[in-house]
Amino acid sequence: MSYSGGAIKLLQPALEDLPRIGDRVAFLLLDQARVEQGRTGLEAWATRDGEPVRIASPAAQIAVLCLGPGTSITTPAMTTLARSGTVVLFTGADGAITYSSARPLATDGSWATAQARTWADPSLRLTAARRLYQERFPDDPFPDGLALASMRGLEGQRIKHTYRRYATQYKIKNFKRVTLRADDPVNVCLNRANALLYGVALAVTSALGLSPSLGFIHQGATGAFLYDLADVWKPTVSIPAAFEAGSGQNPTAELGRLLRHRIHTHQVLARMFALAQDLVGPARLNADADDRLLNDQGFVPGLINWHLQ
Repeated sequence: MSYSGGAIKLLQPALEDLPRIGDRVAFLLLDQARVEQGRTGLEAWATRDGEPVRIASPAAQIAVLCLGPGTSITTPAMTTLARSGTVVLFTGADGAITYSSARPLATDGSWATAQARTWADPSLRLTAARRLYQERFPDDPFPDGLALASMRGLEGQRIKHTYRRYATQYKIKNFKRVTLRADDPVNVCLNRANALLYGVALAVTSALGLSPSLGFIHQGATGAFLYDLADVWKPTVSIPAAFEAGSGQNPTAELGRLLRHRIHTHQVLARMFALAQDLVGPARLNADADDRLLNDQGFVPGLINWHLQ
């Protein structure tokens, strides 16, 4: 059976045909399902009351697809997700997370160049780091002129206070934050909620063609810039969602619903996308989508066999 012209166009979308990252659904979680490529989009097949159930999913409308234990996916389906600029997150029963990156939705490399310039310039990087700290607490901003070390200390103090406040609200005694080998419901939910925020951050960085490794506050980790961006929304999104879900009867199911609601309410995708642009924008030069080669005194056009010139 042959594909129609319209179906082929959907399978091979041009960048201008893809939804902007800020207009997409933040994430979709699938578990106990098989994801396949249909004629015009993804199809997730699951079983309900012993009968197969088909769930259609518009790949290009999703920023992050999270596949839980018991889920399988075909190569054609992964190809569609890659062409659509969708980040895929694989999670195991123990909460371990594996990401796949997405196709850049930017038409040139100027944003990546600006990020590298900002990261390498001490003054620009310091300004970006200050902006990130300030963004974390918009209702209680840091005093002007505060040293970065002092901002870091106050930020840690405020996060501890946030944990204590929610632990008191949900009557959790002696709560202690655990990131490795967590076994209590709240910490497990915190780890998963933060991982999903990192997935959203990866969708944003992938859309602009930015490097996840070049962070402004964090340094050394391959996801340093993802941590920079996701940290901004932890106090208002992942932390409250994790405490509420972890205190309920079905933490795993509740976490997805609560986290999606908070990501939507706080417009995390659109605001994170704008923040990433604001952070590196001052170092961005005029966009140049043409391929060029480095020369001794600048650049020369690419896509040319210079031996023949």
